[in-house]
Amino acid sequence: MNNKNIKNILKIVTVFLSLILFYRISIFLVNANNSIKSENKNSSNYKSILVSDISKSGVAITTNIGTKYKKSSAINSAIYEEYFSVEEIKKNKKMAQDNLISNNLIAIKEYQALLRTDFKAYLNNSTDRKKTFEAIYGQLSVRLNNGINTVKILAKQRELLTAEMDSIDNKLKSIKQKITVDYKKADGDAISKDIEEYLLLKNDYTFVRTYVVFINSFLNYYKVLNEYNSKLLNIFNSNKDAIIKGSYVVLPSGGTEILKDYGLLYTEDEYKAKLQEEEKK
Repeated sequence: MNNKNIKNILKIVTVFLSLILFYRISIFLVNANNSIKSENKNSSNYKSILVSDISKSGVAITTNIGTKYKKSSAINSAIYEEYFSVEEIKKNKKMAQDNLISNNLIAIKEYQALLRTDFKAYLNNSTDRKKTFEAIYGQLSVRLNNGINTVKILAKQRELLTAEMDSIDNKLKSIKQKITVDYKKADGDAISKDIEEYLLLKNDYTFVRTYVVFINSFLNYYKVLNEYNSKLLNIFNSNKDAIIKGSYVVLPSGGTEILKDYGLLYTEDEYKAKLQEEEKK
């Protein structure tokens, strides 16, 4: 092997190692920055939902509050209905960004606004509490169903993308081994092709991983929102008559047993048992 070939190989290897080092440092810095921002933002958003007093938040539900929400088509949830193959995502990046990222960001923002709505104020200002209650309950029900369905779709989408990441990772391991072999052979042309293939695979891996990171974040949001919505619907359903009539019970300082004796206060399990008994009659 002549000195010229050796110098060429050393140049290629040096460039390759420099690219890899730069790539890793860049990814580390970006991920670290995004991780901190995401963690702070998520913590703030989760806290606003979990501890918010729904009777005081004062966020409007939209002008559609007076309509009935019996059908899922009544709300434009802005969520795609099927997951996409990795090939489709790579082929049409704009479509993937709109459906997997943009639409979910919009839907989550609307979902949060809905759950922070001052439903108590709507009921108190309504001329027909029953219809207003039904509209609110219908809106929440549709959002919960959409949220549950979206979680299933996103989970499947993540499964496909994760499998693609594993596949790319295996290819990266193979190309690293090939680089070592070609280096020992002092095959400059082969090493150049290896480096090009390696960088393309790294780019594909980062592309797919970006969607997985977004989907994981969306799934965390939907989990919190769906759980809160489910609890809210349960409260509304269990206290429907009292809410519609605007009734209330004063808890005496001496305890609640007398209220239970008069059938004015039930635990959730007691209320469900009561309903079951009434259905049997």
